[in-house]
Amino acid sequence: MTIRNIEKKDLPKIMELIEEYFAYTEMSEDDILQRMKSPQYFYQKSTEKNAFAGYAEWEIIHAKKGIVRLNGICVLPEFKRRGHGTKLLLAGEEKAREKGMKKICLFVGEINENAKKMYEKNGYAFIRKHDRTIDRKPAEVWEKNYNSA
Repeated sequence: MTIRNIEKKDLPKIMELIEEYFAYTEMSEDDILQRMKSPQYFYQKSTEKNAFAGYAEWEIIHAKKGIVRLNGICVLPEFKRRGHGTKLLLAGEEKAREKGMKKICLFVGEINENAKKMYEKNGYAFIRKHDRTIDRKPAEVWEKNYNSA
């Protein structure tokens, strides 16, 4: 298993995952390409035997305060339960720290128990219910501070 920055050639697989799991975002390939060029965003992919397994999108939402948001993390079904999600999470955290970030926040669906277990296991804590929904279902805000982690 290897974590790398995404490349343009990864877009079809990323779009497949977005359409399946994040359709509510209405993201297009052009949107992803624009974000790939922006210093505000960073993307990473997980591969297994050179096959694309999943990706994560991170967004620096407040550079001066050192706050980054995990916008999405997703693994193809055939690669689930092999540690790709955790590896993507930890690699993103490392990159965020390198960029001077001190806090990570994320939104997760209230019913997404597998993701919440992964976040909790890796030092994230439930903060509050979010006032928005994810795909018309209740969402939660989770955070991790490096000062206390």
